[in-house]
Amino acid sequence: PIGSGGGGNAAGGEAAGGDGLEATLAALLAENPALRVTLLLFNRVSGGAVTALAGAAGVPEGGCTLDPALARFERRCAAHGLRACRSPVPEGCLRHVAEA
Repeated sequence: PIGSGGGGNAAGGEAAGGDGLEATLAALLAENPALRVTLLLFNRVSGGAVTALAGAAGVPEGGCTLDPALARFERRCAAHGLRACRSPVPEGCLRHVAEA
């Protein structure tokens, strides 16, 4: 099966040496180039609470703005010839999550 080697790391499976999500997406797109995949990923090191606590944790202001797992995912996507685009979460989606 496609992507069967993926370790437990949702952002790439690197810990177990698996192919990861990026390889799975590349294989799916090789089979169906017209396929469009949209993932909703969140930057865990961005936002009010993290920013407020960063100084207390010894992280210089602006020292870490991108989750290392997201940066790794983007690099691995590029290595597989995939294009990763960032965009804000649509308001409707934010409302739906807030209401849940």
